[in-house]
Amino acid sequence: MPPRKRARGDGGGGASVAVASRTRVEIAVGDEGTDLDTGILPSWRAAHAVLSKLSQLRKDGTLTDVVVRTAGGEEFNAHRCVLVASCDYFGRLFASGMCDADTDMVTLNDVPAPVFSSILDFVYDGVCHVEDSALTDLLEAAARLQALLLQSATERAIKSKLLCAETAIRLWALADRLILPSLVAA
Repeated sequence: MPPRKRARGDGGGGASVAVASRTRVEIAVGDEGTDLDTGILPSWRAAHAVLSKLSQLRKDGTLTDVVVRTAGGEEFNAHRCVLVASCDYFGRLFASGMCDADTDMVTLNDVPAPVFSSILDFVYDGVCHVEDSALTDLLEAAARLQALLLQSATERAIKSKLLCAETAIRLWALADRLILPSLVAA
């Protein structure tokens, strides 16, 4: 049994509390409820703060370690770790051992710049803003890059904003081609 130390209560002469030395303590964000200003649960506050800082670093071009060139030649600075954490495509690419794995430049010839910009906004900030007309392009790019959270969010947006009698066949064909069963079923 480890030796015990005594700590005095708050008055100096009150009851003492036995404190074991070498005790492991887990320090975690508390569960004091949702922050009303941000709408963020406390358990996510630390992760949100890190992601917000990474987003600012990306926007400043600080400590980025990869450049993604899109269709049309526009280039975007990013952090490999964020791309890997959010897009399975990049995880497989960077871990593949192929020549593209170690390069500082990745080219995505089939992803338009505005679409990739929206993808970066989503993976860094958790939100992106796109025109209704760009939702299907965003869905295709999210599926290609295997950005599963963005893909799911885009599918939901398409179901609520675009799905109607006039678009049903076109959206069904897209969902079938991309193998998106939930959108096919809609």
